[in-house]
Amino acid sequence: MAISHHCDMDRSLNLVKDLLRLDGISGQEEKVSQYVLDRAMAAGLKRKDVFTDSAHRRSPLRGSTGNLILTVPGSLPGPRRLLAAHMDTVLPAAGSIPELKGNRMVDQRGSCLGADDRSGVATILYALETVLLENLPHPPLTFLFTVQEEVGLYGARFVSQSALKRPEIAFSFDGGDPALLVTGAPSQAQIDVQIFGVAAHAGAHPEDGLSALLIASEAIQNLEQGGWTGAIRKGKLRATSNLGYVEGGEATNIVMPEISLRGEARSHSEGLLERVVSAHKRAFEKAVKKKSQGRANQASVRFRSRRIYNAFRLAKRSEAVRAALRAAKEAALAPRTFVGLGGLDANWLNERGIPCVTLGSGAYGPHSAHEYLDLEEFHTSCEMAVHLATGA
Repeated sequence: MAISHHCDMDRSLNLVKDLLRLDGISGQEEKVSQYVLDRAMAAGLKRKDVFTDSAHRRSPLRGSTGNLILTVPGSLPGPRRLLAAHMDTVLPAAGSIPELKGNRMVDQRGSCLGADDRSGVATILYALETVLLENLPHPPLTFLFTVQEEVGLYGARFVSQSALKRPEIAFSFDGGDPALLVTGAPSQAQIDVQIFGVAAHAGAHPEDGLSALLIASEAIQNLEQGGWTGAIRKGKLRATSNLGYVEGGEATNIVMPEISLRGEARSHSEGLLERVVSAHKRAFEKAVKKKSQGRANQASVRFRSRRIYNAFRLAKRSEAVRAALRAAKEAALAPRTFVGLGGLDANWLNERGIPCVTLGSGAYGPHSAHEYLDLEEFHTSCEMAVHLATGA
């Protein structure tokens, strides 16, 4: 039976404040990893139960360290459980100065706090410390602190599965309301487009050129008119798409010869996701053909897409969901399940056969100057993490 636990607010608050002060953007998580390890060892974790994998060497970003994986032998029989959180933050959180304002933690600079996901790291580290310091009965446990979540879920994608020691259910802490249990997330495809136009002197002979920018504009306009950008609705199916990165041009006096665009598409429907990607491909090819018509020098396009992660959806009857519901009710919450449109470390854990529910740890307004940590919800998430670690 799980332990009923009331959060040690002083210890949990000190944990999260320490973690928020540490710089650790994607690819530079070594300070956070070392802090977590030092605290775990001080609480009684054995050196033989510490492993840092090489996920960072397999990611395109590379990075300074891999995932930190801490395992605790069980004092009770039962399947192994995994608790996870990601160590990295987005760039604006570097230099965060946490400050208390009422029942919230904010950044003193008026910038990004980094509660996404240092609050999750603090939550599962609190649970690990509590289990060890209070010698609480528990099944076998794995604590996974991932890297590079913010830039493509690379830590979870390339995690060493053998080091996880075959957990059967998992709980990732990343988000706001701890009563909101995320049990599904979409697939995402990345879209890369390179358009090759024809350079010419923009002042002397612009008519000899073929602007890559104008070709891209034509394609994007067609995509919007066809309902293939932003929030996409095709019957009962939903998707999203966005072209969020553009690079091109050499000088104002040169008709733009080349432009690169990068975007994404997301959907819970595999069929609709493929339709979105295909629509983008057709739009750019059609624009190139139209603008090149009747010209000696032809434009061209290189279109590539690749899957970033796959969708998952857990049934309410699954053990991971039932355990999360019990933990929320034990914390006097009214839990509800939710299927979101954001990518999560849980996408890759579920892909690897580990059913994973994502729970909030009180962080709101992620990646923005308005980010804050709701301390009441954060303390509740700590209680829930202990409940889950002890076998809810």
